Amino acid sequence: MSRRSWAPTNSTEKTMRNSRTVSGQRIDSIQGAAAYVGVDPKTIRRWIAAGHIQGFRAGPRLIRVSLDEIDAMMRPIPAAVVA
Repeated sequence: MSRRSWAPTNSTEKTMRNSRTVSGQRIDSIQGAAAYVGVDPKTIRRWIAAGHIQGFRAGPRLIRVSLDEIDAMMRPIPAAVVA
């Protein structure tokens, strides 16, 4: 069985092309951020509502999120200790 290393998917590559840099932060839409992390857009909305990440409103319906905040929120899973 071969092991595959993580490689960005087409949706992640597309998200990286479509994200914008504003004031040194990479920002993207809710849908783009969801594709970047690999979750449903509703999850991104829940993270905003729970205060895990900040949403930025740019008009009555347009919401953007910082991909840098999402990256900072991610934590590695500690390795299991084998006795």
